[in-house]
Amino acid sequence: MIGGMVVFKAALVVSLLALFGCGKKAEQCNSVATVSNVGVTSVGKLKLEKPTDFEEGAKILEKTASDMKALAIADAKLKSLNDAYADSFAARATLMRQVAKATDETLDKGVKDINAAISNEYKLVDQITAYCKE
Repeated sequence: MIGGMVVFKAALVVSLLALFGCGKKAEQCNSVATVSNVGVTSVGKLKLEKPTDFEEGAKILEKTASDMKALAIADAKLKSLNDAYADSFAARATLMRQVAKATDETLDKGVKDINAAISNEYKLVDQITAYCKE
């Protein structure tokens, strides 16, 4: 509970990119899926009930974003999608830090902003999945 309000669980954005087979593009797609899923799974395990949980989530998302940006992706379109996905994790980390410091008056907005960020991440996952299936 934060400020007397039950806060949502982080959405688990799991892509099945690992099923795409062999080849350079498939390897790159798999690396995106592997790195992002580690971060998403780790955040999903947090209770997100107190400010320190949100701070821990922010740290995980920042590391995930950094790890994703460090991937060696030669495919220009996949690189662009990966970078956008990494940027979304970094943005969500910022929002989680804001929620960790939120007052009762600002908590609702912070939670709504995080949910909007997660919604955008779902769209990116769909785009990456569609591209990797081509």
